[in-house]
Amino acid sequence: MADEQAPFQVMMARNKLMHSDASVENARAFKPRATDVYISTYPKCGTTWMQQICHGLRSGGSMEFGEVCEVIPWDILALDCKQTLEDEQVCNPRVFKSHESYPDIAKGDGVKYIYVARNPLDAFVSFHKFMPAYCGIDPDNISMDEFADAIFAGASQAGQIWHHFLGWWDQRHEPNVLFIFFEDMKADLRGSVAKVAAHMGIDADAALLDLVTTQSHYSFMSEHADQFDDHFVSEIVLQQMGMPKDSPFTVGKVRKDGGKTGGRSTIPPHLVERLSNSWSQVVTQACPELKTFEAMRVAHPLLQDAHTGLAKVVYKHPSRCALGEGALWDPCTGRLLWIDIVRGKLFSFDEATADNRDLHLKQLLGTVVPVSEELCVVAGVKGFAVVDQNTGEPKAMIGSNPEADSWSLRWNDGKCDPQGRLWVGSMDMNFGQPWVAMGTASLYCVQGSGANAKVEKKLDGVSISNGICWNKAGDTMYYIDTVTLSIDAFDFDGAAGNISNRRSVVKLAAGAGYPDGMTIGSDDSLFVATWAGASVRRFDSATGKLIQMIAVPGASQVTSCAFGGAEMDQLYITTASAGIGKDSLVEGGSEMNAGHLFKFDMSGSGVTGMPTNLYKM
Repeated sequence: MADEQAPFQVMMARNKLMHSDASVENARAFKPRATDVYISTYPKCGTTWMQQICHGLRSGGSMEFGEVCEVIPWDILALDCKQTLEDEQVCNPRVFKSHESYPDIAKGDGVKYIYVARNPLDAFVSFHKFMPAYCGIDPDNISMDEFADAIFAGASQAGQIWHHFLGWWDQRHEPNVLFIFFEDMKADLRGSVAKVAAHMGIDADAALLDLVTTQSHYSFMSEHADQFDDHFVSEIVLQQMGMPKDSPFTVGKVRKDGGKTGGRSTIPPHLVERLSNSWSQVVTQACPELKTFEAMRVAHPLLQDAHTGLAKVVYKHPSRCALGEGALWDPCTGRLLWIDIVRGKLFSFDEATADNRDLHLKQLLGTVVPVSEELCVVAGVKGFAVVDQNTGEPKAMIGSNPEADSWSLRWNDGKCDPQGRLWVGSMDMNFGQPWVAMGTASLYCVQGSGANAKVEKKLDGVSISNGICWNKAGDTMYYIDTVTLSIDAFDFDGAAGNISNRRSVVKLAAGAGYPDGMTIGSDDSLFVATWAGASVRRFDSATGKLIQMIAVPGASQVTSCAFGGAEMDQLYITTASAGIGKDSLVEGGSEMNAGHLFKFDMSGSGVTGMPTNLYKM
């Protein structure tokens, strides 16, 4: 390459040489078998991740390979790498990697395709970090604007991502096409592995699904990164690009941050606008209902059982909540009660007037439950207090504070049972620090009024007490200790106020976030807010199956949810901004809605919330 060429021009020229014309034509002319499977994605949208999943499923979890492209050939590089596409593979079904658009990919009767779509902005950031290094150029020498110019100019053999998406989107209804989303794989890896197994025609039992899920997780793949680094093809590629074998820049397919979502926050605003305009001009122009990538996720019919909606911001708090929590509908006032734990704020929200009453109680709060039109009970560092809903003035204390002698424990989530008792748990404020032990918190039951009210410990060995609700029959209590990733059920004796027979009914998959607040629907399905999961997940309480996922855009730290509204068919959702960098909170940032209040409309679904239980004084 001429010395006077700019780095991005060198990258473009080298990339066009990475596969020969003969090898590309060989791939497109290939006649696959009816049992073959193609993994077809745009670059940096989860190709290697899906290769690992597919090979694990077909091989029973075997890691007996040097590099994944040895056992799953890359179609347009196979000839250059002296691989014969017609050959048998190490196990069946045969699987091929591809970045080809739908018009160009090899086709045949019965051939199955797996297409992974990823937020184009995140894919852009990942591609910008990857492609220059792959071409032997320091990524820091090519700006994001220059890289965008290169992509728009056709630097990638796969073309532009928007057109690539559209070609495969048009095939989403075909039974031989599994159109799946990178973000949904991150949110529910085991569920995604199960979908892939079913699509491939592999009868995977629970043990195989668990094994492949584990081996497809970032931590496992990073420990085996040399099996996913393209070293099998790199010698040929470097030679064809005219580069030495010992390129100074290393390229890995397993990102240090685990292929995280939200990398788009590093893109300058003017470039976000440019890339977003391309979506509008290409995708929305062809499909007016697909105004955004999130709209595409929601619209996909194959994912309606696992991703059915997108929550919307219903109230933007002027200073955004540090730790919005404790959402609970107050039937006495027709308003939503919620809190900011860290700032000691008690809120009362009326959506009809957009009025959010903001009361500063001057203490860390854990939960709030309604008593009457005028009163509510809050659990704070000072104990259990009856508070005037209109002024925030404390009226009376209830019982003693069993955690008063602990400098680090605070109250967390709590709700009332059908008999009017308050169940509330604690957690260590420093949880996660190396000096904090697991299991130092507890779950308590509070009943009665005044100083002699009964406060009884019901469960110890808890780490982060969360998510309490009761089924329609009132004989089962559901409970979350966040660190266990489990939703547990207890037999509930309403007359005595006792719990027994603890068992797990739902176990969240690794990478799906952490279960936080929870509410229950009229059909006894469990709605669970997921911290670091950017969603509320709905589970069948009888089977543990994920039956609905409600995305919460621009807010990964989802903390609680509660049904409300005149018909109890509106799901309100709280979020947190604590610990999130300022750059991510700006408009257009990955966490731009963190700390705000969301709502998801459940009207017409046939599912409403259960009546709110009041505290009985």
